[in-house]
Amino acid sequence: GWRKLTSLNLVVLQNAFNELGSDKSRSDCKALLIDILNRAVEADLLIKNPALGINPIVDGKTKSEKRILSREEMDILLENSKGGMMYPIFVVGLGTGMRLGEMLGLTWDCVDFEKKTLTINKNIIKKNQYGLPKRKNITKGHSVGVWYYGDCKNPQSRRTISIGDTLVNALKDYKKEQEENRKFYGDSYLCYYEKKVINEITKREQTKLIEANAELELPLPEAQLVFVKDNGQF
Repeated sequence: GWRKLTSLNLVVLQNAFNELGSDKSRSDCKALLIDILNRAVEADLLIKNPALGINPIVDGKTKSEKRILSREEMDILLENSKGGMMYPIFVVGLGTGMRLGEMLGLTWDCVDFEKKTLTINKNIIKKNQYGLPKRKNITKGHSVGVWYYGDCKNPQSRRTISIGDTLVNALKDYKKEQEENRKFYGDSYLCYYEKKVINEITKREQTKLIEANAELELPLPEAQLVFVKDNGQF
């Protein structure tokens, strides 16, 4: 993109947001940017999220009604992120309207390049070591979190959607880049494997993602996650 993640700070972001046309535009873009940069923080690309401090109220008018980003705003996001690791996520999110958890839960078997479709059949959530969501258990001074596949928000959320050539080409390029990264990192590339487990609290079966270096070759189905870091880490 035009600016490195590490060069982002509140002053830079606030100045950029001040150029937007309305408080509503600023509020909408802030919410989207916070979600995206939170992902960068989780990936250890940023120490903290600078978007949290953005003041979207410049005109003095607060509007709570949600709206869809304009074509111009979408083009700005895509142009400024092109070439960066967040670009594929931007393209998928803006091109499909998928929820963030649904995007992160995408696996390559859900992408049909020939039919130009994406199948949304799961999301991904972080739970503690007991399989409970939104809680942390501290072990030896560290928070323990494990990734699990989760159900879609409701039955209607399980769907197959058509995608355009821009998204198809972006995903093809990203898949090729991911395959090249896997070769480059070799045995140290991080893989995720799908393990069926029974939740001790709910007694329901769920799929837990097990992280391991490629050299270990666990006897479990590999999770073909779409959005991972260069070294395979989710």
